[in-house]
Amino acid sequence: MYNKMCESLKSGDSTYSLTDAQVLHVKLLKLAESIDSLSNKIAILGTKDVENPPRGKTLQLQQMIRTAATNYLKEQLISLKTLPTEAELKSLQDQRRQEMSARIQQEKQLAVLEAHQAEMQRRRDSPQHRDLHRSLSPSQKKPADQIASDTGWGPEAAKMFESEDPMIQQMNNIRNYIKQARSAHKYDEVATLEQNLQELKEAYWKQQQEHGES
Repeated sequence: MYNKMCESLKSGDSTYSLTDAQVLHVKLLKLAESIDSLSNKIAILGTKDVENPPRGKTLQLQQMIRTAATNYLKEQLISLKTLPTEAELKSLQDQRRQEMSARIQQEKQLAVLEAHQAEMQRRRDSPQHRDLHRSLSPSQKKPADQIASDTGWGPEAAKMFESEDPMIQQMNNIRNYIKQARSAHKYDEVATLEQNLQELKEAYWKQQQEHGES
């Protein structure tokens, strides 16, 4: 998971948080320290007993455990990727945004001939709420608790302040689930929920824009 997060961050992707990856890195280093300390205690177990120190297969087993643990830690720590600094991350994300912006601009230029016709068709369609519902992805149409359960992780239900707007209420619920998933180090679930929240934000913004035009 750490290496996956590191690769994502180095690509300029914002799926994972640098802070979350740093927390996971510290946790991995602490686990490595624990393995090193325990294997060392096993290696010297009983050696201070002058009258009956470990011998033969017992001593050999202790030494083999220490060697295996040391080799394992070397392999694992070497394979740990280096996280970008905050400045590097910002630069990578800026570069990614520029590339995405250029790609989006190209797509807009290709679609410009169809834009007017599509706009006229939307105006002839049913009221705005029906248009919005039709444009929502399946994940947006699901309640927040269903979205969370689809990730394979179930957050605890929490009492959120009520909103008359169901989309605002949905976004508030997902924000709460993201907080719980991050606390539980369920980073894949955090990424999925963050993506659903972003989709809802975009749909809500579109709804507000259409209300403003009307």
